[in-house]
Amino acid sequence: MDAPIHAHECRSGMRLKLLRVRAGVRQYRVAQELGIPPSVLCDWEAGRRPLATGAAARIEAAIERLAPGGIGGGNGTA
Repeated sequence: MDAPIHAHECRSGMRLKLLRVRAGVRQYRVAQELGIPPSVLCDWEAGRRPLATGAAARIEAAIERLAPGGIGGGNGTA
């Protein structure tokens, strides 16, 4: 039986996905950076799997390292 999806986990995963997409980083690159299968990251972002302790911070740090110009950095134009 699948574990129940908790609203706070889903929101957190969706927030991480939004952050990743806005930063222009592909899911497989973040997973590679973290040393996890892309399916795990996909499940975290979709709220199908609870985030491991400290995972959100590690994901954000990976996105920051991989994003051109950093998170929210973009291309420098307004």
